[in-house]
Parts: sequence; structure tokens; C-alpha cells
Amino acid sequence: MLKGVFGLSASAIAQQMKSAGYNATRVARGLKNIGQNATSIVRILKNVFSLGALPIATHMKAAGYGANQVASAFKQTGYTVNEISQALKTVFSLGPKAVARVLKAVGFTVKEIAKALKDVLFLSAEAVARVLKAVGFTVKEIAKALKDALFLRAKVVARALKAVGFTAKQIAKALKDVFGAAASVIKGILKGIGFGASAIVNAFKDLFSSGGSEEGSSGRGGRIDDGGKPQHQN
Repeated sequence: MLKGVFGLSASAIAQQMKSAGYNATRVARGLKNIGQNATSIVRILKNVFSLGALPIATHMKAAGYGANQVASAFKQTGYTVNEISQALKTVFSLGPKAVARVLKAVGFTVKEIAKALKDVLFLSAEAVARVLKAVGFTVKEIAKALKDALFLRAKVVARALKAVGFTAKQIAKALKDVFGAAASVIKGILKGIGFGASAIVNAFKDLFSSGGSEEGSSGRGGRIDDGGKPQHQN
């Protein structure tokens, strides 16, 4: 009504409603009813009411918006993956897998999701790997996320990958592709995390048949030790 009669902007309408005593939920509903999208409403609530992420998420939920809509609007407004994860966890009562699925749906990377699962939901490396696998990320993507976001060494990553059901062959390839680990190092890691001789032999079929020598390299000018740490040569 205010927009139609007075030609006011959405922000001005929100300010008028606030001055008239309407709370943020009613303002969000009013803006929704005049065609404002979720991103616009989040920005207006942030500016007009000076609210943080959790209160805004609470009011958006009360105004009828779902977790995906709020997460997308928050991302477009500039909130961090950790802030969004906290809102999904606290306001929408989502568990780790549901949080990860929403974050993936709105465009966050596997590295960003892994970090949020660790920082906000306090998951272990194995639990992070399990959630990432459940929402559809590949073994290579998971290994890289554990390395880059959680700063884990190759053997720790391999142990987490084995715990969530990846095969010796899948893990060996991930160690080669992500860590640039040499064949001898990969064999040692696979043995160290409990794979038998036959599984290790099978894992190496075709793995080093192309693209360089069997020993491999770190891709950063050095070899990789059994923990995934570069050993630079003199």
C-alpha cells in the first residue's frame, strides 16, 4: 500500500513500518508481500534494524522462508560460510549432513564446506569426510578439502577416507593426485592404515602406468614423506 500510494522504496517502507512499531518479522512479511526477494529483505533487515545473522535468519524463517532461501540470500549479501552454517544449525536446527547439503546447493566449495563443518559443527576429520561423501563429493575433492581446509597430512587423510568406505585404489589415486605422493610412500601409507597386500597390489594397477615415473613427485619441487609433508631436495 505504501509503495503504491506514495512511491516509496522498499527500504523506506521498512523504515516507516519500524517507526510505526512493526517488528522485523512483520516487516519481512510485508516486504515479501510487495514482491521483494529474499536477498533484498535480508539486506533491508540488516540495515534498518541493525541485526546480526542469527536474528535475521530467525525473522526470515518466521516470515516463511526456508533454509535454502535464507542461505542463498545470506551468501549474496556477503555473510561468511561460518555465519551461514551457524544460522542453519541454530535457527533451522539442521544437522551436519543437512547443513552441508544446503551449503553445496547455494554454491559453496568443498573446501569452504569442510572448514565450516569443522569450525561450526565441530566435526572430526573422519566425520567431515563422511558428510562430504554423503552429499556427493568425490574422493579426490574430499582428500583435497581435508588437506587444504583442515591442514591434514596424507596419512591422516588416507585414514579418514578408509574409515568412510573408500577403497585402497581410490585412496591411492587421491594421494597421488592431491599430495603428489610417490609410489613407495603410498604403499607405506596404505599398509600403515590397515590394507592387506592384495588390496595394495590391486590399488597400484594402472596407477603409475602413465604420467611420470613410479616414484612421482610432490608437484612443488620436492618429495612427500609418509605424512604428506614436502621434503625439498638440495
